[in-house]
Amino acid sequence: MNFRIAGCCIASFLAGTALTLKLAQAYAPAGESSAFSTVIAITPAQHQALEARHEMDRWLDDELLFREGLRRGYALDDLIVRRELQRRAREALLAEHPPQAAGDEALQAYLDQHADRYQAPARYTFEQVYLSCGAHGAQLEADALALGARLRASPDDFAKLGDPFPNGARRVAVSAARIVSEFGLAFAQDVTQLPADGWHGPIPSALGAHWVRLERIEPGRTLALAEVRARVATDYAESEKQEALRLALASLRGRYRVVDDPSAISITRRVTDESEIP
Repeated sequence: MNFRIAGCCIASFLAGTALTLKLAQAYAPAGESSAFSTVIAITPAQHQALEARHEMDRWLDDELLFREGLRRGYALDDLIVRRELQRRAREALLAEHPPQAAGDEALQAYLDQHADRYQAPARYTFEQVYLSCGAHGAQLEADALALGARLRASPDDFAKLGDPFPNGARRVAVSAARIVSEFGLAFAQDVTQLPADGWHGPIPSALGAHWVRLERIEPGRTLALAEVRARVATDYAESEKQEALRLALASLRGRYRVVDDPSAISITRRVTDESEIP
């Protein structure tokens, strides 16, 4: 019996609330009424659960505050709210205009159009003879020059010359970035400019001095689709999504107009029809 009375009270309160909001909507600026609804829907199960926890009033207050905030236009000047609304609108537009799945032909065309993004770097194969700073100290420069004379006299007799290097005497198909990480920027800049015509040096690095013989340069190239399919597919999908969003936003421009003077927007009021009052 008590629950039935409480239900009637809640129903009356909801009806009164709806009437109040409808009247407020009726005298709001034109166009504002579409920003929120005056109907507060709640399922019987949700209603019962809230009543059982004595949270009905709090839930209703929260709902009323939310809708009142929309009615007053607070969503328009709150940065966090604006960004969330923009995010959800963006997702809705993309859901309504989903990009087409891409086949190999479309992916290859995208790869050809953006080839500069999918480049394999040039790679270098070289041999080196290394003299460490620690082992030679003040004699490093003189010892490096003497080493150069021996290499010029016997270019292929170098295996037992110099000091051990952590990554070995021969580096195979390494990129300029890898050379920088192992030897330093200045060394990499010198080595990548060497001609493949014998020993050159001494080339300094933070580790010591090096004589280098460049064997082979593999030029940079555009990667094949098979090598970068996943990357291209991801980039293509993102590109298509942005294009779909651009077209959707372009179609929305016809629904709105931009004015330099906000006061130029006319404010109209309407009278609530009696049929709208519950």
